[in-house]
Amino acid sequence: MVRIVLLALLIPAYTSAAACLEGAWVDGAWKSRGCTLPTPAEAIIKCLARKDILMIGDSTMRQLAYLLAETWGSQLKHLPCNLLMGHGCFDCERGCHHNDYYNTLGRGPDWSDSIGLTPAERMLWFSWKPQMFSLDDIRLLQGFAHRDKHFDVIVVHKGVHAVADWDKYEATKMSQAAFLEETKVRADLLADMLAKHFPQSQLIWRDAYRTRQTPEKEALTDSIREMTTPLFLERGFTTLPGYNVTIATPLELQNETLHPHESIAELLLTMLASIVCPATHQHGLQHEQPTSRDIPQEHSRLPG
Repeated sequence: MVRIVLLALLIPAYTSAAACLEGAWVDGAWKSRGCTLPTPAEAIIKCLARKDILMIGDSTMRQLAYLLAETWGSQLKHLPCNLLMGHGCFDCERGCHHNDYYNTLGRGPDWSDSIGLTPAERMLWFSWKPQMFSLDDIRLLQGFAHRDKHFDVIVVHKGVHAVADWDKYEATKMSQAAFLEETKVRADLLADMLAKHFPQSQLIWRDAYRTRQTPEKEALTDSIREMTTPLFLERGFTTLPGYNVTIATPLELQNETLHPHESIAELLLTMLASIVCPATHQHGLQHEQPTSRDIPQEHSRLPG
C-alpha cells in the first residue's frame, strides 16, 4: 500500500484538456502552462480501456482508433459493408461501391467499420463515415439507438473529405458560399442526431487538423472548422483540439500526408483521456483494476 501511495504522489492527476489547448511543441513534446497530462499508455490503460467508445469519421479518425487498439496490444476486426446496419459508407466516393473496396491489394478494409475489445472487454468501434452527414450515418446511429446500444464516449470528426469534394462542386459551378452552407446544414443535422440519440454519452468533436495543403484548400478547411466547431459546442460536445496541436508542429514531427505524426496522435489520445477522466482522478495509481463484475455480459464476445 505504501508503494502505491508513493507512486501516486509521483504521477500527476489528470487535468482538464481545456488547460492544454494553448501550448507549443518543445523538444518533440507538447508543453502548456498549467497542463499536466499522464503518459499516453498510462492514460489509455487507466481510463479509456474501461469505456465503450465509438469513433466516427475519416482516415484521420481511423488513425486514432487503430493507435488506441495498438496501445492495448489488440487488433480491430473489419466488418463488411452492410447497408441496413450502416456499416461502411455506400453514399461515399471512397466506400462500399469503390472498385478498390473489393480489391485485396486496395484499401478495402480501411473503407469499412472495424470493432475490437479493450483489455477490460469494453467495445471500441470505428465507423468509416468520411462525408459530413449521409444516409449511412443515419442508418448507423438510428440502428444503435433502436437496439439500445450505449457508448460511454463518442468521438467524431468530419471535414477532410468535404474539402476534397469541393473540386467536384466547383466543376458544377456551385458557389463556395452555397457549398459551405450545405456543409453547415449537414453538420447541424449530425450534431442534432448524436445529441438526440445519445444524451448519456460523452460527445466529443475533434476539430480539423492544420495540414500542409494548397492555400485554397487550407482556407476552405479553416472556414469549415470555424463554422462547424461552434455547432457541436452548442449541442454539448467537448472539442478535442486537433487544430491546436497541429498548427505549430515541429519539422521533426511533420508528415507529408494528411495524417499527423504518431506523437501527435498519441497526444490527442492523452487529451481524450483527460476529457473522459477529468481531474476528479486525484489518486493516480490508486484506481482499481477492472474486475469481472465491471465487465457487462454483452461485451463478453465480439459481434459476428
